[in-house]
Amino acid sequence: VMTIPEDQVFHKKRNPLERMPQSLRDALMLHVLAVVIVVKWYQPEDITYLSMMVHPDNEKVWNKKFKNWIEKELQGWRKSLRKPDGHDDKVRLLDRFRQLYPLAIQFYTTEDNPPTFEQIEKYINDVICDRKVYLVNTDAEAQTNIQWDNYKMHILVGAEMLNRGFTVEKLATTYMPRYSVSATNADQGTLTLFLSLMYCIFSRLDVTDQTFLLTIFISVHPNKT
Repeated sequence: VMTIPEDQVFHKKRNPLERMPQSLRDALMLHVLAVVIVVKWYQPEDITYLSMMVHPDNEKVWNKKFKNWIEKELQGWRKSLRKPDGHDDKVRLLDRFRQLYPLAIQFYTTEDNPPTFEQIEKYINDVICDRKVYLVNTDAEAQTNIQWDNYKMHILVGAEMLNRGFTVEKLATTYMPRYSVSATNADQGTLTLFLSLMYCIFSRLDVTDQTFLLTIFISVHPNKT
C-alpha cells in the first residue's frame, strides 16, 4: 500500500490541480508495463489487450481535464522515445520506467520467470503507440462503442457511466483519487493497492476508503489452481 501525497489528491474546490499529478503519471507507466509484460511478453492466447480506468470526479469537465492530461503525456512519451539513444528526454523517461519496474513484477514468483527490464524495454514504445484513450461521460461526447481488439492498451476516463455498470473489459489498472474530509477516514489518504488478478497479474487501485477497498479486493494468481 502506497499513500499518494495529499497535494496530489484532486478536489474541484480544495485541490483543483493545475497539472497532472505524479501519482497518475506513475499509474500510467505501471499500466504500460502491465501491458508490455502480459500482452507482449507472455502473450496468453485469450489476452490481447488490457484496460485502465481513471475515475477522478463526478463532473464531466474534470474528467475531460484528466483525459487531456493523459493524452498529452502519452504523446510526450512517444516523442521522447523516438529520440536517439542517449538523449536526455529518452534517458529520463526510461529511467523512470526502470525505477517502477520492480512494482510491476512484485507478484511474480521465480516459477513465473518474469522478464528483466532490459528484456521488455523494447516493447514500451510499441504499447504506447498501440493505445486509445476514451472519455466515457454520459453526454454526447462519450465514447462508448469500444472496439476492444483494435488496440493493445485502452484507457477509459469518466465517472457516471462507470458507476452505472459500464463494462470495462480486461481491466488491469484503476486510478480513483478521492479527497476525504471525513473524520473517520481523513487519515487514510488516497491508497494505492497492487492487486494480482487472474488475467493480468498486475493491477493498481487508488481509493481513499479502506473499508470499501476491502470489499472489492481480489487476488487470484494466474496459473495457480
